[in-house]
Amino acid sequence: MYFRNSRQRSRLCLAVLKMGKLERFWRALDLLDPGPADEAWTELYLIHSSESLLSAGEKTLFQVVFDLWNGSGKASLWDMMNNLDAGVFQAIGELLMSLADDDPRVIDAWEKTWLGYDPAKESFAG
Repeated sequence: MYFRNSRQRSRLCLAVLKMGKLERFWRALDLLDPGPADEAWTELYLIHSSESLLSAGEKTLFQVVFDLWNGSGKASLWDMMNNLDAGVFQAIGELLMSLADDDPRVIDAWEKTWLGYDPAKESFAG
């Protein structure tokens, strides 16, 4: 398993959502069962039915998070390359490489590097 537990996976999903200022769609990590808020499931349906009012980048980031959560996001590489800020795209790429290691400690390192990254305030050179 890629993640140490569901809390680690939830933390990563929330960290990715924060990159797009979409954290309102995630339940707090201090709850017993953190994860997608009820509104997130509605938004995912709207994205899949092409009725969402989110920007293209926000939709793509949202889909990436749901692919990490349970595989239901259906994010495409094309959309990631074309809709995500360069720094966010780099963060997602590095996260995918971390997942390939199948070691939760590598994911911890990704989290330390990228937690709090805000594309509106900074550029990331690696």
